[in-house]
Amino acid sequence: MGIPPHAFVLTMNLLLLSVGPSAVELGKASGSGTIDRIRPNPATPDQPTTEKVPFTARTSWAYHVAIGGQTYTWLVLADQEPPAATDRDAANVDEARRNWCARAKASFVAVMLTREGEVNLTELCAGDGEVNTEMLSRANGLDSTVVTLTSHDRRHLAGALRMGRGSCPGPGDQAEYCEKTGDFVFDAPFVP
Repeated sequence: MGIPPHAFVLTMNLLLLSVGPSAVELGKASGSGTIDRIRPNPATPDQPTTEKVPFTARTSWAYHVAIGGQTYTWLVLADQEPPAATDRDAANVDEARRNWCARAKASFVAVMLTREGEVNLTELCAGDGEVNTEMLSRANGLDSTVVTLTSHDRRHLAGALRMGRGSCPGPGDQAEYCEKTGDFVFDAPFVP
């Protein structure tokens, strides 16, 4: 007898709706680092404590935003896949990403890049919904966040992301981070 055609179409539509988050193809990411989780300190309320939370990047995506007449690119590395609407459909992208981090206990590193590919700022969440926003800092010529693109076209970004604090002498008189907080590679498609 078989399934009537209209029932088949309805079943397929329901299946596609239920699989919605996978409808957006995300990219790969790898590498590890730490994200600071800031906690109140009962002993000294004006000096919170910082816990270093391990972070392993598994997935990545990118998207464009327009702010004040400028176009920026967000590159997001996460330890798990987000719901499809986390960034795309939200009126407040930052709030949507923070809520996802809190609900799913998901961790992410998100870097805002200028049109020229320079790092503007970094947002980090250690799986608790608290987002740390860090502006780019430079110690002795070494940027706190460095994105090196190996590929950049209309469909995706690929490259490496390094993060750290301070500038210490390294081999061959090259500066290296005094405290390395992340070393990642990514191939991030632009999501609509």
